[in-house]
Amino acid sequence: MIPAVMSLHHTLESDLKQLVGKQHLQGEAAAWMSRFRDEVRSGRQFRLSKEGWLLFELPSGDTVQYKQNRRRLIRSVRNHGERQFKGTTILAHDVYYVGFETDGKGVQVDIGLQNWHSDLTVQTYIRGRTP
Repeated sequence: MIPAVMSLHHTLESDLKQLVGKQHLQGEAAAWMSRFRDEVRSGRQFRLSKEGWLLFELPSGDTVQYKQNRRRLIRSVRNHGERQFKGTTILAHDVYYVGFETDGKGVQVDIGLQNWHSDLTVQTYIRGRTP
């Protein structure tokens, strides 16, 4: 009887950790996705850097860069007329993969998030501003 109870306890605990882990990752994805979507919708001149990071222009002339570094999704901005990106905003943690594809009109983003108990993949296409 005791082994059955212990097995049930272990199964319930494992399932609960997986559920909480998945909810955490869904929250991470939802938090940055709305801001990203709004910014891409106002953007134009979508392109990828040599490293595969997303670059595009805002109506103000500033260039925005999205990249992955040390399991984080990072946003940086280069002001119009400047050469260097300045400042970083960490948008999401637990990012093990991010891929961007552009067609000149919008961005296809594929992001994988993973923590100790769960993983989540999000894929979406966002169309930019039309000239």
